[in-house]
Amino acid sequence: MNVAHQVLFALVIGGGSLSACGGGSEYACTELEAYKRARAREPQEGPRGSIDVNAARATDADAGVDAGAAAAGAAIDVDQTARDCESASDRQACNDTGTAYAFGRGVRANRAIARRWLDRACRLGSPAGCGNLAALMIANPEIEEDEARCAERLLDRSCEDGFVDGCVTLGLVYANGLEGVERDPMFAAVLIERSCDRGSARGCGELALMYDDGRAVPHDAVRARELYERACRGGYEEACAHVQQ
Repeated sequence: MNVAHQVLFALVIGGGSLSACGGGSEYACTELEAYKRARAREPQEGPRGSIDVNAARATDADAGVDAGAAAAGAAIDVDQTARDCESASDRQACNDTGTAYAFGRGVRANRAIARRWLDRACRLGSPAGCGNLAALMIANPEIEEDEARCAERLLDRSCEDGFVDGCVTLGLVYANGLEGVERDPMFAAVLIERSCDRGSARGCGELALMYDDGRAVPHDAVRARELYERACRGGYEEACAHVQQ
């Protein structure tokens, strides 16, 4: 499969017991209940700072090479978001700090540090934080089965909690498969189409690719073109390249 057609993991989810997640993040393996309690107390934040797994895989964290800044968004004041996360337990600030370290936006890229900030965001009840944590887990080409299942559960919870990019990511997991996670292309198409209908430009772009390639849905070039245009208008730059063809 062409790299451009692979998963753009950008979300946040979790569900069920994660006690079997040996080797996963501290949150993913032990603190699902803390996430549920935090989610019950606080409103959901907006969908800022989501991670594209392909871009994350392309980022050389040790060398500080920023391969994903354009996809991840504009640079932020990382010192300020880190302070807000530490002093006010601001879960959005924790997520923003984590994504900044994931892609080198304003700081030297470092995935290990990114995971720590995203783990904290997730434990504070941030759907985006959990989804981005799952994205970094999935971006590891040597991911083991237990951790892959943890990531799947995190994505499932995120989608359930209304974070539409989480639904896209989960759909792409089922479309492409993952160690320990069975492929389900039909359900993948349902999830991705639902995310598009709910306003995810990335979801529309991924659905367009599915129609373009005839994967899990009938090949329909006209429908694909409509979806590429919709995704491009929504700011999904990869779709714009198809519109310009």
